[in-house]
Amino acid sequence: LIRQLAAKNGPWHIMMAYNAVHNPFQATREDYNAPELAHVPAGIPRIYAAMLRALDRGVGRLLEELRATKQWDNTLVIFTSDNGGAEYTGVSHINAPFRGWKLSLFEGGVRVPFFLQWPQGMASSSPSPLSSKERDVHAITSHVDVVPTFVDIIDGILQRHADPAQSVASIVSPQPEHLYQMSSMDGFSFWPFVQ
Repeated sequence: LIRQLAAKNGPWHIMMAYNAVHNPFQATREDYNAPELAHVPAGIPRIYAAMLRALDRGVGRLLEELRATKQWDNTLVIFTSDNGGAEYTGVSHINAPFRGWKLSLFEGGVRVPFFLQWPQGMASSSPSPLSSKERDVHAITSHVDVVPTFVDIIDGILQRHADPAQSVASIVSPQPEHLYQMSSMDGFSFWPFVQ
């Protein structure tokens, strides 16, 4: 699919919604017996770790294909999860150092990884390279903020690539002809934090 999209030479969007790591807890024998998981207790904890290994491999394949098709620099990749780990996994420290589980409002239930990568887009948003410490932003965001952020990014691209002789209307300005304005949208763009 990545190769087909690269050949079209236009914008595209993919949402890879893995069901791993989630029940039913199933893993391949190869992942379960991987040497790097030998320290993980047998049973559900090892199956869980093996599922995470498979997820990591799948995401890695996507990223490698982006490199191979020369789309790496100009592709925004977001990696996140919908909730913290569940209590029924049997892995007591799954959300450490936070307390709580999936379906709770404690940090262990709602605080999840949220990584952004876009070499070309994020590099151009800053006048100088930032250290890794300066790139860490500790702010509250939610998945409902992703679509408004996409709209904000797309609007910026349209503004930068607009022909000065033509007027390109902003898709975030109140203009009823734009679908974005025809319905209310929850969330806020977190693009200013990224910039």
